[in-house]
Amino acid sequence: MSAHATRTTQIGSAHTDVRRALAVKRGQQPGRLLIDGVWAHRAAVDAGAQFDTAFSVPELLHSGEADALLDLCRSRAGRSYRISGKIIERLSDRHQPDGLISIIEQPRWNTEQLGLPDDALIVVADGLQSPGNLGTVIRTIDACRADLLIVTNTRARPDGDKVFQGSRGLSLTVPQLLFERPSAAVDWLQRRAVSIMVADANRGLPYPLSDLRGPVALVIGNERHGVSPDWSGFDRIRIPMLGRADSLNVAVSAGVLLYHARAQRDAW
Repeated sequence: MSAHATRTTQIGSAHTDVRRALAVKRGQQPGRLLIDGVWAHRAAVDAGAQFDTAFSVPELLHSGEADALLDLCRSRAGRSYRISGKIIERLSDRHQPDGLISIIEQPRWNTEQLGLPDDALIVVADGLQSPGNLGTVIRTIDACRADLLIVTNTRARPDGDKVFQGSRGLSLTVPQLLFERPSAAVDWLQRRAVSIMVADANRGLPYPLSDLRGPVALVIGNERHGVSPDWSGFDRIRIPMLGRADSLNVAVSAGVLLYHARAQRDAW
């Protein structure tokens, strides 16, 4: 264990910052995220996240990498504490916590100041229910070098811990805008001359025939009900279903369309 770690104050379950961490875990402190484990801390450090409070259980840290990462996170945090194994079990959802938990600040992107390229590639997630699906969409946005995620009809919040896990931490780096009303997102896109294409399992132009090279927003909808009526007036794009299934998983559909768009843009 590093010398830095041994100088950190030990606190108990009644401490204000432990109670605050539990509130963050329950989603009661918007703008903050509770991250858990070595991989999550590495992702947050790599993303340049702002650390609020760092907690550790020294006896659960079993590698030099974990010690070094702990010292780095503590150097960035406003507060740092040692806690007991029982406390970390309350804070963690993992079966075997590995001794690192921190509160970090969520990044924020401004709707008017967000810089986008002339050929922006955007995904609109309208009413996605599953945090795992939204996290996978975020990973695919990053993999395809798309520019922005817009979330409307919020069900799974992109700033939630399950989305953070599903995206492998990329929810901290992929730019995101939230519009509770889809009509506000439509207005924002149209004011920027972005074409809107709605993914539809049953109708529309087959995706290999579509031109996705300009500034375009691909709209994907709720896993069960599809997109909301606000998107009804826009062009449809579909992925042909050749077997017995009537549709693909929404995150898989987003991946197919995003890679098609990237292939067109980069002339693969």
